Amino acid sequence: MNRSNAMNFSSITEYDINYKPGSARYNVGQTSNFMISPILLEGLNQINQWGTTNIQAYCQMLSNYLKESLTPMGVEFEKENYFYPHLFSLKLPNNINPEIVKSQLENKNIYVSLRGSYVRVSINVFNQKENLEP
Repeated sequence: MNRSNAMNFSSITEYDINYKPGSARYNVGQTSNFMISPILLEGLNQINQWGTTNIQAYCQMLSNYLKESLTPMGVEFEKENYFYPHLFSLKLPNNINPEIVKSQLENKNIYVSLRGSYVRVSINVFNQKENLEP
């Protein structure tokens, strides 16, 4: 996070040799903000209430739905040993422009990021099956 281009997540693997100015060059993302500590505590309490196993099962159900819907359209999913139900990448068919897909999804308030020729998808408890319909 201390490189000059670190905030541009779509090119985060294209490291810039330049660091941020001043002491920011030593920042690796752990800036303090004590005001959000109560918010963090409530978030952790909510996760404990739902249960991590239930959260993972919910994400698995949604990602399975995506696989079933998109695979027949030529979308490729990561191999099973690299696939996590809450965070994964899709490879679109060559005739589909990932930038256009990203833009169309943003128009529906669905946000993904691009990693080279892949679309990075993050599913979580705030997503619903209706959000994922092709």
